[in-house]
Amino acid sequence: MSFIDQRLSQMDALANWPSQAPVFAQINEHIPEMCKLPYDYLFRDDPVSMAECTLLLWEYYDLTNVLANLDVYNYEAESMGQAVNFYKGHIPDVDRGNFLIKDEKDIDKIRFNGFESGRFPYHAAYLETIKQYTRQYLIPNLCAPWSLACNIYGMENLLVDCLSEPDFVHAMFCKLVDDFYTPMFRGFIEKYPENLSYQLADAWASPPMVTNEIYLEFIVPYIERIVEKIDVEGFSVSNIGVWGIGGFNDENDRKVFADMLIKTSGMLSSLDPDNERIGAKWAVDYGSQKSCPVLLGIGTSFLETASIDTIISRCKDYSAIAMSGNTPVIMLLNNISPFTPPDKVHAAIAAIRFYARPDTNIDQDFKIPKRESFEEFIKEKVKNNLEGYKFTWLGKSGLMV
Repeated sequence: MSFIDQRLSQMDALANWPSQAPVFAQINEHIPEMCKLPYDYLFRDDPVSMAECTLLLWEYYDLTNVLANLDVYNYEAESMGQAVNFYKGHIPDVDRGNFLIKDEKDIDKIRFNGFESGRFPYHAAYLETIKQYTRQYLIPNLCAPWSLACNIYGMENLLVDCLSEPDFVHAMFCKLVDDFYTPMFRGFIEKYPENLSYQLADAWASPPMVTNEIYLEFIVPYIERIVEKIDVEGFSVSNIGVWGIGGFNDENDRKVFADMLIKTSGMLSSLDPDNERIGAKWAVDYGSQKSCPVLLGIGTSFLETASIDTIISRCKDYSAIAMSGNTPVIMLLNNISPFTPPDKVHAAIAAIRFYARPDTNIDQDFKIPKRESFEEFIKEKVKNNLEGYKFTWLGKSGLMV
């Protein structure tokens, strides 16, 4: 069984909970540093190599990931004409000094320009390469309406206008759904009819950046509007990457936000620092009460800076909580930062795999498995290239292979 088949079978286990909890991680910023490649080369110039490097990191870290790890907030904006800055040393980002939409006169710039616009050709090549190597269509991470609006209009502008010019904001979101998302998703359905479920990244929709009232008025209706406009049986979209549940001191406010998360994403996300503030058990208990899956996330800076013993302790605690409820739990390393030491990542994932399963005694001692370096791993993969990777990127890499 290939490593990707093993990962997919781990996802199937969620339907038979309690079972081994899958382990996900956002690794897009970590990939160039591990592969010792320029960011602009991977994120702009060579989608085949980006796909290979992504799969190699998944295998090296024993991740369950089955989602695209790209700069997921930029593709839609760039395809409409939003300027994006690329850098050799960090992930690309939109030009925040030059937003595409500056006022209501620019609203007609919001339109779908086809799959040849922007980096959609890169995006397609990345997905096709993953499919070639894994025999699976990888669900692409796309950008949700709210976060897309933040990247073409500016978050501060958007928040101010939600209060002062709500009619304009609603008009902009209607335009986004009707003239951009609807033709885009119809195109995806034509290209990939086997997939009808899509996930929309929406980290900009996290409290305290938004309130419950803003989420209810400007986010929920437009997720629903996408599904209504597509009007295809089985088609669904879900908002992911939203955090901030731990920022509510009032229990009722927290539950209102949790209910909206469940409605728009199909699960309840509780990511550090949420778990640090209110405890991971709150989310697992509430998810069990609502009969929905829970995503428990371990913080980025914590993973980078904490000692290995402290990391293992937290992973053990969260794993025990995950196993205490009656709802499936996915464990997430929120975002592996570029310079997080690999031994910390290995320790966290191995600890979760050891403790976050129903047959493990939580008091049982855990020993970190010895792992080879990433360079040694790549050397072995080059010798035994069962997947058929091209490895053309090694000519540009600083790895000593």
